[in-house]
Amino acid sequence: MKRHVFIVFVLLLAFSCEKEKEANFSGITERDIEGVSVGAIDDTDWRFDDVWNAKEESLFNEINFITKKSSRAESDDSPADFLLFCVAYPNPATSMFTFRLNSDADTVRFVIVDENYEIILTQKALGGDGSWGISTSSPGNFKSGNIYRIYYKLDYQSGNIERGHGDVMIKP
Repeated sequence: MKRHVFIVFVLLLAFSCEKEKEANFSGITERDIEGVSVGAIDDTDWRFDDVWNAKEESLFNEINFITKKSSRAESDDSPADFLLFCVAYPNPATSMFTFRLNSDADTVRFVIVDENYEIILTQKALGGDGSWGISTSSPGNFKSGNIYRIYYKLDYQSGNIERGHGDVMIKP
C-alpha cells in the first residue's frame, strides 16, 4: 500500500511541475529590401506582447550589455504621434539586414540569438526610435540557411515594459 501511495505522490509531483515553453525558431515574415511584405507572415513575430520564459528573460541580464558593444540608434526626427512597429528586412537576408523599431520607449535593448540561445549580438540604445544595420557576413556569427531570433525589450520611465521577438532567415 505504501508503494502505491508513493507512486501516486511521485506522479502528482511530476504532473504538477509546469514545463517551460520552448521557443520555436521556424517561420519568418518575408519582406523585400525596402521592408514591404512580400510573402509569408509569421503572426508571432514583431509584436510587443510576448510573455517570455526564464531563458528568454535571462538574455536581458545587464552583464550581456556591458560586455558587448552598446550603441545609440540612428534616429530620424519623426513626429511624436507615430505608429508603434518593429520589422527586419530584407527577410530572408543575405549579407545584411535592417532591424527597425519605432516607439516612444526610453530605452531599447535587443539580443540576436541562434536556435541554441547563443548570443550573436546585443545592443542597447537610449530612445525607442531607431534603425540598425546588421551584417550577416561576419565569420562564425551567422550561418546560411539558419533562422535567428531577435528579442527586443522596450523600457519606459513609467515602469511599463514591452517585449517581443522576430525571426530572420539567412539565405545562401
